[in-house]
Amino acid sequence: MADDSFHYITNFNTKLTPEEEQDFQQWVAQESEKTGRDKFRDLEDYDLKGAWKEVQKGTMSEDERGHLGDKYKKPNHPTFSDQSIYHGTKDPKTGVKYEGGSWGKEDDKDTYTPSKHVLKMHGAEGLSSYFNEVEPDAMLKIPTK
Repeated sequence: MADDSFHYITNFNTKLTPEEEQDFQQWVAQESEKTGRDKFRDLEDYDLKGAWKEVQKGTMSEDERGHLGDKYKKPNHPTFSDQSIYHGTKDPKTGVKYEGGSWGKEDDKDTYTPSKHVLKMHGAEGLSSYFNEVEPDAMLKIPTK
């Protein structure tokens, strides 16, 4: 996790109406209780509000792991990718343009190649630990240059 996690919690979030915000908060609390995992923590590196809106519309769904895909990953997520709506955006605080890594396939196995931004934020060792724990079926491809 990046040192400036509050910056990411308060930015890169889909705006909700007050009514939507109330429904969202209730949904997160229910999901947290159902899964035994604090879903509010996902706000650190995932635009859960954007994903929630799509889940409500039926245009997005969770997989068997409760994973919602890359579309709403924030720039500080360990597998922030070019599939995120935040890929190519500029940080409101620093003006830095965020470039995500890329997912691919090799021998029927998912692969992830981190961008320079992701490598700088998490380091090769941090990404390796993350993949061992969270993405054990995927292959991390650290660029050599």
